[in-house]
Amino acid sequence: MSLEPGPVLHELLGPLAPPMLQLLEKQVTVRRYPPGFAVFHEGMAPRDLVLLTQGRIRLNKLRPDKRQETIANVHPVSMLGLAAAVGGIPHPATAMALEPSECLLIPAHLLEPGQDPIRRGLAIKLSKACLRGMNAQLRAANARLFSLVGDRELVEALSLDLGTWSLPLHP
Repeated sequence: MSLEPGPVLHELLGPLAPPMLQLLEKQVTVRRYPPGFAVFHEGMAPRDLVLLTQGRIRLNKLRPDKRQETIANVHPVSMLGLAAAVGGIPHPATAMALEPSECLLIPAHLLEPGQDPIRRGLAIKLSKACLRGMNAQLRAANARLFSLVGDRELVEALSLDLGTWSLPLHP
């Protein structure tokens, strides 16, 4: 597979020096998924960061009653499996292609900087991209929670109880 330093990689990582691009070319694969195929399953150990470049993916979570609940629909250009890959924890949800989809699979081990300056630079760029992706996911989750609750007092009480996020003092 040959990566071109096109808009998707540039958007994700910024400009890449030729040695970093060569390292990435050796490690990254492109995979295509037909509708209904899983990119990864809930509970699986993560191996890759997944960058959706084409298509749509649905994220499902297994409920206690054994039914699947859709928690998000993902559109290009989005990264999936970030928390699992960065934290080394099992995937918390299943990612399933809704339509023909294409993903760039970036091995999670590239997040480990090592001693080589080229690898370290790539690891830093990938880590920054992961942080931006997780930040976007958190903002989307916060917006979804706020839209579900709608009542500001209830949302503030929830944020105090959970201690996970807070609202500004003035809207």
